[in-house]
Amino acid sequence: MRTAATWLVGLAVLGCSGPEASDAVLCQDVIQRLCAGPRCGVVEERLGVKDDCDGTLVARARCAPDDFVFTTPSRDRWLECRAPLVRQGTLRTAVPGCDNVSEVLSSCPDVEAFLKGVR
Repeated sequence: MRTAATWLVGLAVLGCSGPEASDAVLCQDVIQRLCAGPRCGVVEERLGVKDDCDGTLVARARCAPDDFVFTTPSRDRWLECRAPLVRQGTLRTAVPGCDNVSEVLSSCPDVEAFLKGVR
């Protein structure tokens, strides 16, 4: 039993190895997932985006520069709100379901406001 527990802890540690993603990368990752096609109607309705979803949201969030750092919302809050978007997988090709996108926008009004450019 102890061997199995040790193995699971080791596996968890290996799964978390590697450099931490920058705040800019995390911000752009969420935007890319929200804008992934086919785009959910709730993104257009709540965030007011159309054709250039990614570009519009990155510009509003001001997270294009590599030295971007979260303040409000915090990095921890951003990661918490990102969780529903990666339920289908963490690869960038994994497209979240519209129910997951709606969950983020409903349960994270601070993230929604940030993506609207409200400071």
